[in-house]
Amino acid sequence: MDTTRVTGVIPGARFTKPSLDSRQESVRALWDRIANEIENDRAGTLADYGWSSLDEWYRAWCESYARVKLDPPARPAIVDEAPPRMVELVDVVALGRKLEVGDVTPAHVALATEWLAAQTNPDFAFLIDMKVNVATGRKLTPGQAKGVLNCAIADASRRAPVAPVVAPVTPGPVAAPVATLVEGVYLHDGLVYKVQAAVHGSGHLYAKRLVVDEAGGKGRFEYIKGMIRQLQPEEKMSLEQAREYGALYGVCCVCGAVLTDERSIERGIGPICEGRLD
Repeated sequence: MDTTRVTGVIPGARFTKPSLDSRQESVRALWDRIANEIENDRAGTLADYGWSSLDEWYRAWCESYARVKLDPPARPAIVDEAPPRMVELVDVVALGRKLEVGDVTPAHVALATEWLAAQTNPDFAFLIDMKVNVATGRKLTPGQAKGVLNCAIADASRRAPVAPVVAPVTPGPVAAPVATLVEGVYLHDGLVYKVQAAVHGSGHLYAKRLVVDEAGGKGRFEYIKGMIRQLQPEEKMSLEQAREYGALYGVCCVCGAVLTDERSIERGIGPICEGRLD
């Protein structure tokens, strides 16, 4: 074997196996560091290492200790802490507002991660994106966890309504009222957004931005995270505004289709979409 091709190996040098004491010291240091990471960011650390629960983390810790002949570590109290129950989170709805970022704790992030993992076929664009994040090992931010849990609360409320219980909730900033918006097309800062409700799942409104392909001229709508909270009711486009947009860009702002019919080009919108705004 040509040892000169092996990184870190000096030709002629003899390899000395680390002593049991040094291996034990390394293992202790490793798991002490992981325990600190768990304490500071429980959900994120579990996701980073691929553990689905604190119990799985503790079992891996014990197995690692056993391999270097160390006694099992004391079981941390946080392993047996119960995550916030859905019945407690439903109480947030009773307060007249949704869960906000200021309410979210590491336990909420862990619960949101677990709930996402259990969803087999989410049909809401936001939940699909968040499930991909979790599946690829990326941790949820408090803002993302808030959105996931609001969807979970809505789903739980529909399936099995539960009487509210008293649960401490740290007041957070009140979000812009989405309830004042209705489905339709909105013009915000010169860009067109379509507001629509999720067909299945939460039924919440969400916003998609119209993006026009410069090459082919065809438009498509792309989901924009959090945009629904920036739109205002007065920004809902009128039929006249929709015609002006279509005449300028040659694309229907309602469906994104290229205007090809002479009458549609002249009016800046097709007859079907015109009826939706009329």
